[in-house]
Amino acid sequence: MSDDVRPLYDLLQYPGGPGGIPPRQADLASTIPGWSRLSRGAPLGQKSNLFYDADVDAEQVSPVQILELPGPDGKDADATQIQLVLAPPLAIPQDARDLQGVNVQTATGEFDNAAMGQYGDYPGLTPAAPITWPPLIYVVEWGIGGTKVKAEVDAVNGCAVNLTASYVRVYGAVPPDAINAPGTTGMYTLAAFVGPGYPQQNSAQRTVLLGEIANTDDSDIYATPAFAREVTVIGAAVGMVTAGYITFYQDPLGALPVASYFINGNQPVPFRVPNAGAYFAVTNGIGADAAFSACFQLSI
Repeated sequence: MSDDVRPLYDLLQYPGGPGGIPPRQADLASTIPGWSRLSRGAPLGQKSNLFYDADVDAEQVSPVQILELPGPDGKDADATQIQLVLAPPLAIPQDARDLQGVNVQTATGEFDNAAMGQYGDYPGLTPAAPITWPPLIYVVEWGIGGTKVKAEVDAVNGCAVNLTASYVRVYGAVPPDAINAPGTTGMYTLAAFVGPGYPQQNSAQRTVLLGEIANTDDSDIYATPAFAREVTVIGAAVGMVTAGYITFYQDPLGALPVASYFINGNQPVPFRVPNAGAYFAVTNGIGADAAFSACFQLSI
């Protein structure tokens, strides 16, 4: 038999199909990049309104999450590089008394900090006064497979967070430590969107507000934020150099220290968060009563 002879088939032949069998739909789907399937059918950018009450000393969470991936076709095998952009917070200047019984998610008319600075007095305040922005945060949950982690990220004036995940969920909140630096009761808007991306310089941070600390005294003991990598201690005594100590502990009672750093405002360098430093406290060494905060750089 000649080498050029080929067997004949009575069935239709499909280009690219092995043995004359057309490609399965699952095989076609596997050729689509992970991001495309992860995000298919899911809203990639949304906002949520949060009504903040300055008199509440517990965490206040937005009633509606901002976004969640994956779409209906997303799988753990679709895990990919994601850039999550957390938008600067906005305020809706509306008297809190007018919001009773109102679906807060229908409220609109948002202004950023620059516009609110020109707006003048915030409505409903007695006596009248300009807005005081509360320390708003984003809560970011992400994971792959059955493992999920969570981090709190300062809203600040917006930032970008880089993740590798097959699942992402974002919602807004005001942390319990906001009671140490309360803002104006009212409606605030937080928004975020996601897209494919690659790691960049870390910009996410979480600031823990410690309130006023008497001279030479210690603050309360706080939990070290998730994914905290470095910390910078900030004193709010105008015209005075920040000085003191930050001590990390293994236990919430402050009986088992693992590291203590001296804070010198003339050289305001960040300090590494030590292993097992699950809790921390700050000692005021300024020489006068002053408010402090601890700004943690996050490794996301």
